[in-house]
Amino acid sequence: NHHELRQLEPHIIGLGALHVGSTAITDYRAVCQAMLALLIRLGAEARFGVEVTGIVERPDAISIDLANGGTVISDRLVACAGLQSDRLARLVGLAPDSRIVPFKGEYYTLPKSRSSLVTHLIYPVPDPKLPFLGVHLTRHINGEISVGPNAVLALSREGYDRHSLDRADAHDTLSYGGFWRFARSNLRSGARELALSLSKQHYLTAVKKYCPSLVLADLARYSSGIRAQAIN
Repeated sequence: NHHELRQLEPHIIGLGALHVGSTAITDYRAVCQAMLALLIRLGAEARFGVEVTGIVERPDAISIDLANGGTVISDRLVACAGLQSDRLARLVGLAPDSRIVPFKGEYYTLPKSRSSLVTHLIYPVPDPKLPFLGVHLTRHINGEISVGPNAVLALSREGYDRHSLDRADAHDTLSYGGFWRFARSNLRSGARELALSLSKQHYLTAVKKYCPSLVLADLARYSSGIRAQAIN
């Protein structure tokens, strides 16, 4: 109930809350670096910034063509491709019934003076019609607290700057009927998320619903992320 909530988090208000004792945060970049180091020790080779231009699957091997003119031959291929997964699927001859539509999540961060604001990860009640979690408070392992994200359409699959535009990516999304059906059925939610992107005051209003002590000066622009949302 709300009394127990205030005992756990004095700065958070609500009718009630679910306390999930097993949830946590980690440094995902450090996790990936550790995995890479382990794989290299086991004999793997890492190549960065090399575009895959072709994939040919044969009975005995898979041939992966690279933009720099090289070719990798393998007996198996596991494509953890995220934002490019549908394109790689088409390269190998598959016809996925969904397309990746990128949604950008924009964040703010709180000043060090507010680092004791919360001790848990604080999430609002999500909209069950949407695959997004709403603007939440995340206490990171270094003690800083981020606020966000929103969820707005990105016009570049890998453009993390606020005004990034990739014409091919934008065309892929805007020419796709599945995206427009999704947009039409979520007009109100889409307008709300766009308002959060355009107005810092709207962003503050969203988080003050459960953390009323925050003020506009607390919010400083932080890094963005892009969600690879599959839409059919």
